[in-house]
Amino acid sequence: VNRLLAELGHAELELHPGYALRIETLGTFRVWRGQEEITEWQRTKAKELFQFFITYSDRSFSKKEIVSTLWPDEDEKTAIRNVKVVMNALNNLLEPGRKSRAEPFFIKRDGELYSLNRQAEIRIDINEFEQWVIAGLEANKMEQARDDLERSLPLYKGDILQDRRFEDWCTRKRDHARSLYLRGAEKIAQLLIAQNEISKAAHWCHAIIACEETWEEAYRMLMYCYYRLNN
Repeated sequence: VNRLLAELGHAELELHPGYALRIETLGTFRVWRGQEEITEWQRTKAKELFQFFITYSDRSFSKKEIVSTLWPDEDEKTAIRNVKVVMNALNNLLEPGRKSRAEPFFIKRDGELYSLNRQAEIRIDINEFEQWVIAGLEANKMEQARDDLERSLPLYKGDILQDRRFEDWCTRKRDHARSLYLRGAEKIAQLLIAQNEISKAAHWCHAIIACEETWEEAYRMLMYCYYRLNN
């Protein structure tokens, strides 16, 4: 067991909850704790804090940064207390079986910094989406590009964190993900036209327009598709 833990990068691990987290951020926000979906968050701010960590899963944040993002109008003393209460609620929700005073596994604290545990298995759809759509956009071979795009584009079920669409901290990530989706959908439509799969290409043109009605290239390709289909 120790050898396997070392190979997995957990040589120093003292405790593991025994399950992974799976998270959908594109469209409806959903979280699974192993096979069990979390349906009640108890505290709205605990959910928002978790969404904040997910959005910037490669970064760590100080209490002051968390306060300025989630409690910008509170006085510092009250806000710091809120962070402690909400952080505790979030850890208890993600790890309901964790023993009292045991270190949380999924949310790590390093000094004054907090972040998702990068050693934990936390599958986030936006990360997979970005990885595969970028691979598809950068692929030189047609078949490889199509495979990567067909793997990534169905993950995009809507804007990221739709219940946070008015939050400034989510805007850049949302715009970036939408741009990747539109560019990926445009490229796969072009590939399908080149491979003479016109009806499938038209489907992706409609998908682009449904997401962004001012995307001119989608209209141009759609008119060409209709022409090819004698429509």
